Amino acid sequence: MGSLSNIGDSGFEVEEGRACIYELDLESGQHRIFASGLRNPVGLAWEPNTGALWTVVNERDGLGDETPPDYLSSVRDGGFYGWPYSYWGQTVDDRVPQDAAAVAKAITPDYALGGHTASLGLCWLPEGTLPGYPEGMVIGQHGSWNRSTLSGYRVVFVPFVNGRPSGRPRDILTGFLAPDESVSYGRPVGVAIGPGGCLLVVAEMPDRRRGRLPTESSRRAGFGGLFRELELEVEIAEDEFHGSSGKAGEQHVGEVDGMRASVRAGEEDERFLDVHS
Repeated sequence: MGSLSNIGDSGFEVEEGRACIYELDLESGQHRIFASGLRNPVGLAWEPNTGALWTVVNERDGLGDETPPDYLSSVRDGGFYGWPYSYWGQTVDDRVPQDAAAVAKAITPDYALGGHTASLGLCWLPEGTLPGYPEGMVIGQHGSWNRSTLSGYRVVFVPFVNGRPSGRPRDILTGFLAPDESVSYGRPVGVAIGPGGCLLVVAEMPDRRRGRLPTESSRRAGFGGLFRELELEVEIAEDEFHGSSGKAGEQHVGEVDGMRASVRAGEEDERFLDVHS
């Protein structure tokens, strides 16, 4: 559960029970706070080799383009991660009335994702799911609104070795943002592994009936470089959204190196880009 405000702007009383991850017993309905001090923990995923819980967290605003970074971190039972008193461990936010005892126990996150990327979706990617990708975490980055140069607007992969992040993030899916940052063609949100081992990506799309994926940026980066030969310029016709049957439509984009991409239209004008072998 995320915080109600940036840094407790409306008082700490209204933040009680927020900025934390809950554990819920489905049989009894009882719940408890599993970890706290997490300003906005959104995606949750299990690392299967160690059984550890991981999350992506959107950090506070108002301290600049890169400070503090949003992050990917393992979550300890009973752990406190600093919000609102500190960030990235014990770096004090002097805009907030302080609690020295809380700061002293603040845990430093595992992996920085950059400032204001708005990392939301999270899932585990087993090795071999996508050609050329080892095991690790996939993150849907919704993208910034309050940076001098925008960040996020992509789906990234963080490789893991022995249950820990190892190496820089790699782009999986890009092309959601125009080169001059004037237009967003979509903002990734959810990621998941679907039936047959496909990677599913849910993106918030512009409020319009026709969608277009930018050709040049898709050719340059694309899906891990696999779509360099694909024309990902797609117009989704009106009847793909609202056919006579009233059902959501599907339009295949193309295929290269054994990977197939398709755009699916939801009932409420959502777009879904599926990529699978």
